[in-house]
Amino acid sequence: MPPPRSFSTIVLGAGLAGSALAYHLSRLGGREILLYDEAYPSAGASGKGAGILCAQCWDPWDAQVVEETRKEYRDLSERHHLGGYLTTGGIRSVSTVSLLPLLEERRRMLEQLRVPVRWMEPAEIGGAVPGIRVTDLKGGLLTPGDAVVEPPEMNFLYAELAQRAGVELTWGWGFRGLRREGAGWCLSTLGGDFHAAEVILTAGAHTKRIAGALGLSLPLAPYRTQACRLAPERDAPLFPSYHDTELDVYVRPAPGGALVAGDGTESVESDPMRYNPGADFPFLAHVAEVFSHRLPLWAGASVRRAWAGLCVSTPDRHPLVGPLGPPEGLYVACGFNGFGVMRAGGLAARMANALRTGNWDALAPCAPSRFPRGGVAFSPRPGFTLGGEDGPPGPVR
Repeated sequence: MPPPRSFSTIVLGAGLAGSALAYHLSRLGGREILLYDEAYPSAGASGKGAGILCAQCWDPWDAQVVEETRKEYRDLSERHHLGGYLTTGGIRSVSTVSLLPLLEERRRMLEQLRVPVRWMEPAEIGGAVPGIRVTDLKGGLLTPGDAVVEPPEMNFLYAELAQRAGVELTWGWGFRGLRREGAGWCLSTLGGDFHAAEVILTAGAHTKRIAGALGLSLPLAPYRTQACRLAPERDAPLFPSYHDTELDVYVRPAPGGALVAGDGTESVESDPMRYNPGADFPFLAHVAEVFSHRLPLWAGASVRRAWAGLCVSTPDRHPLVGPLGPPEGLYVACGFNGFGVMRAGGLAARMANALRTGNWDALAPCAPSRFPRGGVAFSPRPGFTLGGEDGPPGPVR
């Protein structure tokens, strides 16, 4: 086994968030960085995400982060001709009158943030989404700047750009453990040990387990979410990503005339070492039922591939981003509540700047210290909600 090697910073987890963070840290200079993944970049949730970048988030802070992410993905994709970035616009609809005030509240918030948004009558939704049935819809919001990306492409782009800037990318060596050693940290893998003054946990659903081995109880709950890629009988044209708020299914265009559809949050915590990565029959039946009711033009689409990934929930839908100490030199970026692709670029840029300056104000809603160190018991709840009665989930009493 090779002798231990030393770095300034180890980013533990090369998903989209970890790769974007390594990229932004490398641009600031002054650090020797190791980006490590037990499997390979995008092996986890980043390789299974919906790839939708939607401005219609649940509070102003989150909407700003998503907008920063969208602009960064657009610029990187255009500059490097990778990432699959495509501006499609996005529509969220409601079919219950009582939800209209919540949708109007969302519209006002976006207008105050100067994010382009407009109200859509059901007939307009019918003209924008091919073959949609709108007879029971009450209206919706269109955010024309919304986009889609191919998450694995974007993940590998960040990792490659980080490598070009001098980051060492190591993957495929099994994880053995993380431990405190002297004034720093030691990452132990089957391929050798690595030392660093600081470690940033960006390991997605595995973050809770890694922190737990260090005696830290983090308020994180991995949960299963499912998606599928569909092949319509006729190639799907470009259309706005569409999310039916009450039926809880989204659909977006994908390369080659395909469709990607999925649902939201399973309300039970999943073990990342034992969860089922395949889609199950109830999910596929639900998608088929929603398509038959809402999108009958594509009801006959065949399932090309179906899968399940693990997202990570927090009690208040904001992620955990920031220092975990004491002990010093340990940080986390996890708990994206199903918004990982939508948040990664903007959060990584903010975190890199905070690590350089020591000023965490831009990430204040994400401070791990907002929760007690002993942990908080809670159940996963949807991140993509309108608010009101389905607003921020709280701890289980």
